[in-house]
Amino acid sequence: MLIRKAELKDAADLAKIKCDTWKASYKHIIDADTLQKEMQIAAHEKKFANQLESSDKNSVYFVAENERNEVLGYILLLTKTDNSRDDEGSFIGKTLKSMQVGSALLSAIYVLPQEQGKGIGRALLDYAKSFCRNKGITEIFCECFAENQSGMKFHLKNGAEIIGVEKGETFDKPYDGYKLKWEI
Repeated sequence: MLIRKAELKDAADLAKIKCDTWKASYKHIIDADTLQKEMQIAAHEKKFANQLESSDKNSVYFVAENERNEVLGYILLLTKTDNSRDDEGSFIGKTLKSMQVGSALLSAIYVLPQEQGKGIGRALLDYAKSFCRNKGITEIFCECFAENQSGMKFHLKNGAEIIGVEKGETFDKPYDGYKLKWEI
């Protein structure tokens, strides 16, 4: 398996991974109509293409691909290098605001449902930790739906500690989420 920085050509794969994973992982958390409406691959492909084309120095995507060059998963890190990115209106914005300069937020980690349990998520997380260490970042934060049992199990199994509980909103619906942290 190869872990590499995502490129514009990966936008369609990232969109498929996100939509498939949300539909599988959050079907007991978010109602089916909302998931069907919000997880449209074409719309997300455009968003990913825009993000990958942007010159945002504070965000980086890494993908995991197999020997057939198929992208099986991805991770998104947002690094806090200064105080210019505080979107207080969002759950992620609240976390970014509370983070110290020199830390990172694991904003997303998704692996195709049929590929989960094969070490791909761990490989992506290990790569992200190494990337952060090389940038002098010593803490990675993450949020996870409290009801996302598989996500929580993954994070805790891979060394995260729960540092708090937050109330948030997604698709105009309230939820509880855990704040997690890795010391690296």
